[in-house]
Amino acid sequence: DDASAAPRRLEVVSKQATKVTALSTKLEWKIDQFEKLMKLFKNGQNLISRQFGCPQAPSVTWELHVYPNGKRDEDIANVSFFLRQVGLSRGEEPIMTEFQIYALDASSGRISVCRDTKDFTNQQGRGKFQVSREKMSGALRADGSLLLICEVEYFPPGSKISVEAADDDEADDDMESEHKLSLR
Repeated sequence: DDASAAPRRLEVVSKQATKVTALSTKLEWKIDQFEKLMKLFKNGQNLISRQFGCPQAPSVTWELHVYPNGKRDEDIANVSFFLRQVGLSRGEEPIMTEFQIYALDASSGRISVCRDTKDFTNQQGRGKFQVSREKMSGALRADGSLLLICEVEYFPPGSKISVEAADDDEADDDMESEHKLSLR
């Protein structure tokens, strides 16, 4: 009879979901004779990639800037890198962005330049990541070229991130997996 006296409890579960789609774009940039560029480029001289981005967010475009002999006087003996956002309209909200820049050496090993998370506004360059010329020489391909990869991930401007009621299909899947776990 003690069991019938136990307090009863009513549990109501509100299932919710937030769906988010990040955009990802990648630049592969082969720069010929990079070793010569490190020797012959003056401090402050740079190379700028062509603009790249995602068709799903045409107003957001990127450029990679490379200074083979550093951007400023204090950067000599380094290669300087900047990622620049060039497509947003003035006054648009900044875009929080995760990015990484690396080179693929002769054996396709990754030589990291940088990995960072920053927010970008229009025409804003971020970085001045410094990598020693010695390290960049080790990243060169057999033909003396440098293969740079820049991967950029961000939410498109104006993304509405909201909480919705979960679809029944998703809720059922979650319930089934919970049951499976409890049976084990």
